[in-house]
Amino acid sequence: MNGYILLILAALVFALYDVFVKRGTNREKTIQFIISAQFFVVITLLPFIKNLSFNYPLQIWIILVIYGILATTGYYFFMKTIQETELSEFGPITSIQPLFVLLVGVLIFSEHLDVKQTFGAILILGSFYFMESFIHHQFKLNQILKNPNIKHFLIAAAIFAILYGFDKALLFPSSLGLSIPPMNSFDILFFTRVAMLINMIILVLWKFNGWQDIKAGFKDWKDSLFAAVCLNAGLFLYFEGIKVIEIAIAGLILRVSSLFDVFFGHEMFHDHKVLEKAIFAAIMIAGIALLLL
Repeated sequence: MNGYILLILAALVFALYDVFVKRGTNREKTIQFIISAQFFVVITLLPFIKNLSFNYPLQIWIILVIYGILATTGYYFFMKTIQETELSEFGPITSIQPLFVLLVGVLIFSEHLDVKQTFGAILILGSFYFMESFIHHQFKLNQILKNPNIKHFLIAAAIFAILYGFDKALLFPSSLGLSIPPMNSFDILFFTRVAMLINMIILVLWKFNGWQDIKAGFKDWKDSLFAAVCLNAGLFLYFEGIKVIEIAIAGLILRVSSLFDVFFGHEMFHDHKVLEKAIFAAIMIAGIALLLL
């Protein structure tokens, strides 16, 4: 199948993932939904583990443990943002994420920032500011940043940007001068998801209501299952797409999911001011194009 079609389908499936997370976190506590969703993510990956490799050195297992802790924290704040924000607003907000990845590239991997990318970053930040000002009638930047929803997403975005560095180190260690063998993408996906599930169980038993929260997470399990299927399907389509499409173009196409989020937010959750949000989302996608292409 054409790589562009695969990536557009991935964007659509990732938007459906957001829909099921929104529905699930509206009905139960975030931590309860994450437990059941991560369980189903691991379960739906099991049919594909026949080629799973455990033959990795200790350094990689240490990296995977740290990865799992960071990913657990990031996904918790990511889902808190979906729970507390209209889906049609959440989609455009996620367009800030590439800026954090860009920052990691510049600060850690000594990547260069040119004029075009700088203009793209300004376009994304400007659109974000005006969208939030328009929606919430808050015109001071510090007021916008004090919004708990924005804080939660910024924490998640910063963590996911760091995980981008981990992905690069695990997939292409030689490019970073690391003397460890490369991992394949499925091994990274499976082991980190198992680590996240274990971390969430430990966190619930330690800091929340223990088995009560775990059992509550499975009472309304359908949204968790559908979210898990959408996440894994989206990742599969993404990995297939990037086999034939440059990674930068693939990243841009995936951001179309923000427009799908605006549409689903209007159709399924009766969100407000969707036309304006769609316009801001489109401008942010244009900014991302300047960053990536």
